[in-house]
Amino acid sequence: MPTTIETLDEWNELKNTLLEFDYNIWQIQFSIEQTEGYIVTFADPCGRELKITTHNPEVEKAIIRFRPGQSGGQR
Repeated sequence: MPTTIETLDEWNELKNTLLEFDYNIWQIQFSIEQTEGYIVTFADPCGRELKITTHNPEVEKAIIRFRPGQSGGQR
């Protein structure tokens, strides 16, 4: 079951953890307009996965901009 992230504060907190543990976007499904929401699976170098879902368009945009490892990126 995915973790639900519906505010930018929740996303920013999660984003910092994802960066700390070297997670990257692995898979994206659906969209905020669909009942399921925007579902994103993140994976770390060891293959551990974390799945989240949101219905918030601002969170969706922030996730799309998530670029770990790029200087000046959305860290």
